[in-house]
Parts: sequence; structure tokens; C-alpha cells
Amino acid sequence: MGVSKLQILEIKIIFNVTDKVERFVNVFAILGSKVYLIDAGVAGALEQISSALQTAGRSIKEIGTILLTHTHPDHIGCAKQIKGLVPQCKIYVSAKEKEWLEDIEVQYKERPIPNFHAIAGSSVQADALLHPGDSTALEDDIQLDVIDCSGHSHGSIGYLWKQKKVLFSGDAVPAVDDALIFSHLGNSIDTIHRLRELESLEVIYSAWEDSKQGAAIKDSLKRKRR
Repeated sequence: MGVSKLQILEIKIIFNVTDKVERFVNVFAILGSKVYLIDAGVAGALEQISSALQTAGRSIKEIGTILLTHTHPDHIGCAKQIKGLVPQCKIYVSAKEKEWLEDIEVQYKERPIPNFHAIAGSSVQADALLHPGDSTALEDDIQLDVIDCSGHSHGSIGYLWKQKKVLFSGDAVPAVDDALIFSHLGNSIDTIHRLRELESLEVIYSAWEDSKQGAAIKDSLKRKRR
């Protein structure tokens, strides 16, 4: 966990898929006049997110928007809890994954992973639907462009912050030395090709790996994975 000069806070949330399988997911907070979360972590992560924000001198009640990269359980689990604590907070989601967010039972029937309900928490309503090519201006100097990152899930999106030359990629870039997880292999490969073509990208903030900078970006987008 740390605050960079880009005013981005990285919060690593460790959770268990099963009693024997431990994983983590990164939630990112953009610290502006308000706090903007990229993804919401797992159910029960509220205290950890709140503590991380307090350490950075901010409050969970300052959260203005949650921008979801996709709606897998480890990315949406705490959204309902945050919304309950901060009712004015807006939740943005890919239009293709609205149903999975607003009725998690639909997602469970289509993708019944272990410990699903304990990780996914509760269904929650979206406040805004996003499509690749959209742009959302959170503040004058915080404008995020929506990038098609489909493949890992059917409607995955990323957020490109051009002013800072950073990309929040969710789970679009496969983690090194980990099992490939995708809903459509062809779309996942196309996403990698698209990300390679992004110009002047200095940092990729991934949900399931440490951030990549400089030459490590190109390496992460071309490295062979098992």
C-alpha cells in the first residue's frame, strides 16, 4: 500500500477463494477534491479501505465515485457496503455487465466459483453505464477514457488517465505465472494488442499484479505465460 506522486493510493486486499487458496486484489483510489475508487474489492473490505484512506489523510465518506473495471466478485464485493455508508457515491459499470452487478444471482448461475457469495457480497444498482470510447470527467484534471478490455470477462473495461499517462487495467493483463482466466480468449488477445498500441503510457495499475512502469509495461504485454 502506498501513495504515489500521481495521487494514487494502492490498497492490496488479501482474501480466500477457498480455505487453501489465497489471492489478493488491488483497489486503487484517486485522491482529488473527492476520492474516486477503481473497483471495490471483496465483501468485508470496508474497514481495510477506510483504514488505508485514513492513513493517507482522507475519509471513506469522501468517496464520490466507484468505477468498476468488471463485475467479478472480488471487484464488486464492497460496493454495496460503501454505497450504504456514502449514499451519494455513484457506481459506474460497463453496460455489458450491468446485470451481473444488479443481480449477482445471475452471475452465480453463469459463473459459480467457490465461495462466491462471501466474496461478492450483495447486488447493487448502477448509477451510470459505460461503453468503450466514453470519457468521464471526474474533475478538471481527472478525466478517464474508457478502454475496451474485454476477454477476461465479457464486458471488462479499463480507465486511461491521459494527463498522468496511466492505465487502470483491472484483470485485463494476465498475471505472470498464474492460470489464465478469461471468458473469451480471442477478445483477451485483442485487448493485449490494443494496450500495446497505447501511446506514452508510463504506468499500468493492475488489479492482480504490482504496477508496471517504463520497460516493464512492454514486457508484461509480450511475456509468454504458462
